[in-house]
Amino acid sequence: MESLFLRGNDTIYIYNFWATWCAPCIKEFPIFERAAKFYASKPVKFLMVSLDFPVGIDNSLILFLEARNSELDVVLVDDPDQNIWINKVNPQWSGALPATLIRCGKNTIFIEDPVDYEEHTQSVNKMIINPKTK
Repeated sequence: MESLFLRGNDTIYIYNFWATWCAPCIKEFPIFERAAKFYASKPVKFLMVSLDFPVGIDNSLILFLEARNSELDVVLVDDPDQNIWINKVNPQWSGALPATLIRCGKNTIFIEDPVDYEEHTQSVNKMIINPKTK
């Protein structure tokens, strides 16, 4: 997974860390679906990084995604020590969910809170207009 954060082109990568047991995560999920449609013709890629517990994904994550018929790319962090990823994502991250990392090359914006659609698109637009944002 670490190599996902080391892309070196002009594409903007948006990684949202979430889980189906996290109410604010579920509330903001449609924001990412809407934003993915809005940026479909732009060099913007979305990856929803699920921190659901692997033992229950059939009854939580898979059912949630099937019910939404979501087109977002979703990966599950299937690591017994998920906490080791916190500093790799962002040293300022407390580990709270939801959290969003927006990255273009080595430039990043990190948000450790739920986002609304306007805040999210403003952050992405900052990266498009000024890719040197940190």
